[in-house]
Amino acid sequence: MPSRPAALEDVREEVEEAVVRDKKKAVVLDRLRALRDRLDREGWEKLDGKDGLEYKTVNEHKRQQYLSGIGDSEEVDQLAFSLPLNAVSEPVAFEKGALLLRVLDRKQITPEEFSAKEKEARASLLENKKNLFLGSYLAKLFKDKNVKVEYNNFLQVVSGVLSRYEAAEED
Repeated sequence: MPSRPAALEDVREEVEEAVVRDKKKAVVLDRLRALRDRLDREGWEKLDGKDGLEYKTVNEHKRQQYLSGIGDSEEVDQLAFSLPLNAVSEPVAFEKGALLLRVLDRKQITPEEFSAKEKEARASLLENKKNLFLGSYLAKLFKDKNVKVEYNNFLQVVSGVLSRYEAAEED
C-alpha cells in the first residue's frame, strides 16, 4: 500500500499536545528569565518551593555524569564547565523541565594529579587488554584442541578446593 501524507484529522491530537508542550516550556523559560535577578537578591534557598521552584545543590559533578532530576544532558554539562564562578546561567530546558545553573566552586586538576590519574588509567587499560587477549587465546586453544569444559563439574571441584583452603586458613 503506498504511503501518503497524514491528514490533519489523523494527527490533530499529537499536534495539539506538541503545541501545548512547547508553549508550557516557553512560559517556564520566560518565568525563569524573570526570576534570575530575584534569585541573587533574595537568595536561592529562600525561593525554594515558591513559584513552583525547587532548589537543589550538586556537591560534585564530572563531565558526562548523570544528574538526578535532569538525567544526562550534554547542554547542561557544557554550561556547567563553561560558566564563570557564581554567574547565573540563562534558563536551560531539558526533558522534564528547565533550570538555572550557578557554579559555586570549580576544582582545577594539577599536573601531578593528572599524571597520577593518567598512569592509573593506562595501567587499567593495559590490564583489560591483557585479560581480553588471554581470554580470546584460551577460547581459541579450547576450540582448536576440541576441549569441552563441563562447568557443573568444574564449579564443584573449584568449590571443594576453595572450601579446603578456607578451612585450612581458619585453623
